[in-house]
Amino acid sequence: MHAGNSDVRDKGYIGTQVFTQLPEDVKLTNAAHFEVVPRRILGASHAYAGQTFAPAGTGATPPLTALQQAVRAASEQIRTAWTMGLNLHTQYDTLYKDQTQWSVPRGAGSFRDGLPYWSKVEKLTIHLKTVIDPASADPARRPISQIDMALSEGVTRKFAECMNVIGRVPNDAPGATAFLTARASAAEISAGQATPDGHRDLWIKVALRGVGSITGPEARDLRVVHELFALNTHFGTVLQRRDLSGFPD
Repeated sequence: MHAGNSDVRDKGYIGTQVFTQLPEDVKLTNAAHFEVVPRRILGASHAYAGQTFAPAGTGATPPLTALQQAVRAASEQIRTAWTMGLNLHTQYDTLYKDQTQWSVPRGAGSFRDGLPYWSKVEKLTIHLKTVIDPASADPARRPISQIDMALSEGVTRKFAECMNVIGRVPNDAPGATAFLTARASAAEISAGQATPDGHRDLWIKVALRGVGSITGPEARDLRVVHELFALNTHFGTVLQRRDLSGFPD
């Protein structure tokens, strides 16, 4: 669906909360919803047999609750962070395989311009190097090392695990509430539910707690999710120079 239709993208996977209740404009441009048809034809798993995909707030289907909206928003931020992690890893891998490309212009930037910032975000080592020589026989002096590749893979894997955590949130209010109260304090829940963004972030934190530290403390990992989510709308600028102070430790 992605290859043949430029307007079809990833907007939520099969099995995620409120998958059957999303608005029509989302379902008609989300690749996973098109997967349901062949699954039903083949009698495969996750075919939602006998279920009508009625958008929330239409007919007899009630609107999404604030809790459901928050879980959906958290799930999408985490999924997007995972996707951006994969896309960044492709950039790292390209450079690792040919380190002479470090300073070569690529679009409006270069690996030298763009990757140090994302190295800092993901807690790699590229941005920490004081001497860089792409032609050096010493791996430590090259722009990117096996350590960076392993760290990048680790970050992306952890986000995949976060997706699994948020994907286990029950779709019913009592179940979701029980899931939340087992993983967050009453004070956190009260403060987080005060605003839509706070409510979303509360659920992101719940997912982060399910996998442990990714790049550092929970507050930092939350900022990493937000930073990678924001990158999704302008990935074409990924290799442009950014001020390292823009993402403080």
